[in-house]
Amino acid sequence: MNSNVVMGILRAIVPGLVGYLVGKGYIPADQGGEVAAAIITLGAAGWSVVTNLENKPAAPATPATPEVKK
Repeated sequence: MNSNVVMGILRAIVPGLVGYLVGKGYIPADQGGEVAAAIITLGAAGWSVVTNLENKPAAPATPATPEVKK
C-alpha cells in the first residue's frame, strides 16, 4: 500500500467514526471536525515514519573514507 491508499482509507473511515462518537456524546459536537482532522494528521505522520524507517539500514557513525593515494 502507498500513502494515497492509506490516506484514502483514513478519510473514508474517520468521519464516520467521529460522527458515531459525537452521537454517543464522547466528543462535543463543535469539536468533531478538529478531532477528525487530528486523527488524519496523526495517521499521516505515523505512516510517514513507517515508510521511511522500513528496511533501511542505519547510517554509520563515521563514514568510511577511502585513502587518497598521492
